[in-house]
Amino acid sequence: MLATLAAGSETRRASLARADLSGLDLSGVDFRRADLTASRLVGTNLSRAAMFGTSLDNVVATGANFDGAVLDVAVLRGADLRRATLRDASLYATILIGAVLDSADLTGARIIAAMSDASLRGATLTRARLGADPGNQPMGVMRTDLEGADLTGADLRGADLRKVNFTRANLAGADVTDADLAGAVMRAVVGRDRIRGLDRARNVERAIVDGGAAPVANRRPTTAPPAAAKPRVAVLDVAFYGARANSIEPGDSAMATVSTGRIWHALRESNALDLADSARVASLAASLQQPGIACNTSIACARAVAAQAGATYVAMAKVSKLSNLIWYFSGQLIDVATGRILMDDEFELKGVRDDLVPKGATALARRIVKVAERQAAGADAPTPAGSR
Repeated sequence: MLATLAAGSETRRASLARADLSGLDLSGVDFRRADLTASRLVGTNLSRAAMFGTSLDNVVATGANFDGAVLDVAVLRGADLRRATLRDASLYATILIGAVLDSADLTGARIIAAMSDASLRGATLTRARLGADPGNQPMGVMRTDLEGADLTGADLRGADLRKVNFTRANLAGADVTDADLAGAVMRAVVGRDRIRGLDRARNVERAIVDGGAAPVANRRPTTAPPAAAKPRVAVLDVAFYGARANSIEPGDSAMATVSTGRIWHALRESNALDLADSARVASLAASLQQPGIACNTSIACARAVAAQAGATYVAMAKVSKLSNLIWYFSGQLIDVATGRILMDDEFELKGVRDDLVPKGATALARRIVKVAERQAAGADAPTPAGSR
């Protein structure tokens, strides 16, 4: 297994997909952005492991030890992390949509992550740092998204929850004593009257609430469109292209994962679109892609994925490196039923990678929203390529 990891590189990731690594001592191991999709890590010791950009979709890691591990830019959609320990772990720009972290211990962890629809029932997040910190975010303000998450009975004492999105989350029985709620979005929270320690939380008056509107169900439907007539869009993972780059540096291909998270976050924040469940989209993409052709680079495959996910549109994007200071971002919005390309944008980015590429992803997401809104308004003329 270690030899497999050692053979991996930035452009050719080692594959340990569906491998059973349960019970092994892998503390301090550098996974070099390996693919561990659907692997088993039950009770595995991964303390202090370097798992930057690792693919861990649908992994089963119950009782695993991730203490002090670096999981920045890792993708853990639908991961089973029940009873896992992630004390002082780093989860920056991590994707945990639909993950299960019931009874997990995230004491002191640094978390800036997409965690919509995640389950954290009884999880420990004492002194965890989930708050947005623009001073330490070169790619602009990012916030932890817990929309629709289940935090029933979670321990959030002393946690930094600044600007965290708790919209429609279930906080019944959660303890927020001494937690900082400045700017936290708590609209339509379920179980608000049963949150413990709210009178002892900090900056409660600065939290964003909905004026006492009746709580709604904490989870969005995943198989039927919502009551509001929002068009549903399936977002495929952003593809990375580096074949024409004069060099590939550590972290280059991870820009695709960062961009995926930024696009997802920006589309959700717009409130104009209903997003197809990302874990289901990823699973469908893996099952429908043809040999040698990644689904996120094939319009035919993308349409097939979106159709099965019940989406009206499918969004695809690619981030390409030319040099350390020149990158290109391109993206398409496609009508699933007709195959018509509604938006086909490409723009050049010049400057520092970690600053400009995520901003490019956000700009692309805004274009997607505008085009979708134009379609809803009946302005159905295709958007010219390269227009902004």
